[in-house]
Amino acid sequence: MITFRSMTLHDLDIMTKWLQKTEVLEFYGDPKNPFTYEQVKEKYSPRINGKTSITPYIIEYNEQSIGYIQCYPYKEKPKEKGIDLFIGEPQFYGTGLGTKTIKAFIQRLVNEDSTEKIFVDPHHSNKRAIRCYEKCGFETIDMINDGESHIMRWQK
Repeated sequence: MITFRSMTLHDLDIMTKWLQKTEVLEFYGDPKNPFTYEQVKEKYSPRINGKTSITPYIIEYNEQSIGYIQCYPYKEKPKEKGIDLFIGEPQFYGTGLGTKTIKAFIQRLVNEDSTEKIFVDPHHSNKRAIRCYEKCGFETIDMINDGESHIMRWQK
């Protein structure tokens, strides 16, 4: 069972662990510069404490923390959200949990916030993520950053 819980300061250690993995940093940072605990604390503490418009969650599978997902208002439109996520535990890569996670999070956003559109912006070389988003009903509507990233939209 996939669930989402609000990220807390107690999660900074596991986030640091995940944000030091090459597989995560390949598309969620810079593999040559893994995050330190202090960098993770500086970046995520304001989100945890509600000081930004980004809402952070820990993805849990059968009560085990396996990844991170966040949502934020997209272009200040109330029924539109942007999301970003990663699976941090290597044993869950390629298992279909990414697709299940996104589908479950879409339902959460629709049910709790009446979200009508959700946007993601995967790097064009992140074929696994793009395919995952397509399986969840997202479609590419534009390219940004000189063609480096897709803008993909899910619409109710």
